[in-house]
Amino acid sequence: MKKIILYAVCMFTLLLSFTQCEKDKGGGRSAEQTAFLAKTTYCVFNGTSELLTYSEASGQYVMGVSVKSVRVQTDDASKYFSITFPVEPAKDVDVSAEIAVKGLSGLTDGKSTVTLKVLEMKDNMLWLWDNTAKIGYLAPWGI
Repeated sequence: MKKIILYAVCMFTLLLSFTQCEKDKGGGRSAEQTAFLAKTTYCVFNGTSELLTYSEASGQYVMGVSVKSVRVQTDDASKYFSITFPVEPAKDVDVSAEIAVKGLSGLTDGKSTVTLKVLEMKDNMLWLWDNTAKIGYLAPWGI
């Protein structure tokens, strides 16, 4: 009987360790964040779809590295997002930022100050996540 109990405890411990490994593999990220991190074009992402996607043929972007800001818009500026940081963003850090949006379905036009999590910084791109609104911003950075 003791062997069966010992075997059951060992199996339970092993199961728990595998469960923790799977959780760590995703970095504790939500399904929306994981889907957002797969994006490779500047965009605003609401967890299921892109509200604005940059296109070289019909869009523009500008960065002000010295003032720590970025803006992505359509050629006619009917849709855009801009982000201004008070400090240089860094990976895995929450940063307060001023965001301005216009013409994006589901988002109120205008400016607001939000806390963004810097999920990733690579290949001159910055993946930012607003955990409150569940919105991702993929922006150019460091070009």
